[in-house]
Amino acid sequence: MSKITNNVFQAIRDAVNISNVIQNYIKVIKKGNNYWAICPFHNDTNESLSISDKKQIFKCFSCNHAGDVIKFVADYKKIPYVLAAQEIIRTMNLDLKLLNHLQKISPEETKKNKLFDLNKQIQKWFINFLNNKNNKHVLDYLVKRNLNQSDLEYFKIGYAPGNDQLLNLIKSNYDNLVQENDEFELNKLINNSFLVIDKKGDYHDFFNDRIIFSIYDHLNNIVGFSGRIINNEKTPKYLNTKTTLVFKKDEILYNFNNVITLDDNHQLFIVEGFMDAITTHKSNKPNVVATMGVELSNKHLETIANYGIKDLILCFDNDHAGFLATKKQVLKLANLAFNIFVVDHKNNDCKDIDEYANKYGYDATNKLLEQQLHISEFLLLDVTNTNKSTPSLKHSYKQDCFEIIQKYGDIFYIDKYVDFINQTLQMDEVLLKKIIEELLIKKQSKPIQNKENEYSYVYQDKKYHKTKKQITQQSFNNKKLPLTKINKHFNHLVIILLMNRKFLNRFDSQIRNKFSRNQNLIVNIIEDFYLYNFEVNAILKDSEIFIEFINKNYAKYDEIINQFTKIIQVVKYNPKLDNLIAFELAKNSFLYEWYNNEIKHLKLTNLNLDINDNQEQIANNEKLIKQYNDEKVLLDNLINASLFHKNQ
Repeated sequence: MSKITNNVFQAIRDAVNISNVIQNYIKVIKKGNNYWAICPFHNDTNESLSISDKKQIFKCFSCNHAGDVIKFVADYKKIPYVLAAQEIIRTMNLDLKLLNHLQKISPEETKKNKLFDLNKQIQKWFINFLNNKNNKHVLDYLVKRNLNQSDLEYFKIGYAPGNDQLLNLIKSNYDNLVQENDEFELNKLINNSFLVIDKKGDYHDFFNDRIIFSIYDHLNNIVGFSGRIINNEKTPKYLNTKTTLVFKKDEILYNFNNVITLDDNHQLFIVEGFMDAITTHKSNKPNVVATMGVELSNKHLETIANYGIKDLILCFDNDHAGFLATKKQVLKLANLAFNIFVVDHKNNDCKDIDEYANKYGYDATNKLLEQQLHISEFLLLDVTNTNKSTPSLKHSYKQDCFEIIQKYGDIFYIDKYVDFINQTLQMDEVLLKKIIEELLIKKQSKPIQNKENEYSYVYQDKKYHKTKKQITQQSFNNKKLPLTKINKHFNHLVIILLMNRKFLNRFDSQIRNKFSRNQNLIVNIIEDFYLYNFEVNAILKDSEIFIEFINKNYAKYDEIINQFTKIIQVVKYNPKLDNLIAFELAKNSFLYEWYNNEIKHLKLTNLNLDINDNQEQIANNEKLIKQYNDEKVLLDNLINASLFHKNQ
């Protein structure tokens, strides 16, 4: 898809609420934060179709049909994606310039839509082959692989019997199929990996006696297939669609189309193969994708980041090749805006997750997936395997450990680092801890590396997320807050949040990206505390209330509880001192910088806008400027009160 056309589609998505469009076609009912409807894509009797304005997607929880607003209209009216986009522009009275762009659509875009339709039809045939009574042995095989009917429907698994059954099915209605879609021409079916041609010039099925996995892009279009052998071990285990206009393995992540429909998708498990992904899903970890045997590409990472996913958890094969692949990936990811973790395989005697689940069950697999190593712990374990039998080798080992901690470490793991190194070196614990603290301080003071490969994204906060992105999001791509300020003042920022919830709204993606995983969890806990409608000043008056709340709801996070305890106990409640402690530091922190940058950016934006064509946008920007100035006044008042108390 060309960049211009893709931008037009995105502009349409941004300009409408998906629920407003869908209610033009079917009846929708609001329940909670989402809308619900009878699904028009299967014989539905309940309201199974969920419509999320927050995520701008729809999904049926019965038939798993899902996609964006344009795909809904395309599938509902059975028209191409581009025509559906044009219809939305007209019915929702959007800017007609968008329509002009789409009417100039390239032949390449037309071909892509034909390929999507081709794949959709052939997928139906693969699924019908699987459910044919003559192929019961295939269903029996899948049952032995622990795949039930629900799994088959969710992942759209089918079967290709071979023996030219697909070819014969196409030939039986060939003229009509080609008339509707010329991608059904036999020579084009070869290019799209459905047929092959032998030396005699005869056509045959490309997939023979294989389980078929459907592969989707992130917009829920079927882009290709992968066939797994059942019996014949002499052929390749997997046979994939060749690279086409719509199928490029370095752009596609298996199951990502399902992940982005989940309510909680801030973290992502990354595995190698289809069965690993399905097993992880069945182990109560539905937020999983498979790389399909290729390395994570920049395109993969850009797509992941665009959906607000922050934590990447790698779970590659438990063999030497898998370890090398994991190490290569974590080193590539280390300088990007993700938190990186690796599933700990030390108690795993199986090659991969699928084998582990078959041996120990899904509950045990879930527990294994919870055993995660921070990137620094993973790399330290690798260093541990080196020879340390002489003083010089021990010195080299120590330097390697310190280098890893300085490059990849996190202050929340400092006690683990001390214990880890002391298992070999038996250093003075106080001295070792001081050395590591200094290393981490140096790390925080260094500028972020590899800026050209950073990915910015919107933090999908489940409680404070605004459905419509403000124009100020654009400034975040160019203005990066110093990492040192965020970390240096983090404890004081926590106190700010405990004293006034208004500032939670300022903890958006650009700030969250600078926090560690545990720091973000601390902010999330404070949000939850507000939701319980506790009197927040009670936290500072009697910290036991808060600690009890944390222990009850976040018992497994020992490090978080310890960190919170330290933060809260620093502040002894005193009406004359609470503002001083929190906000005298705040005036030098990110808040003032954030407000000043945003106000400046909004004013410059309005100066560059044509007042006749952009009255609504200018008015919205003026409202934001007033809101931010009001919040700055609140900060000023609190700081002035603090200074007054200081002089008493």
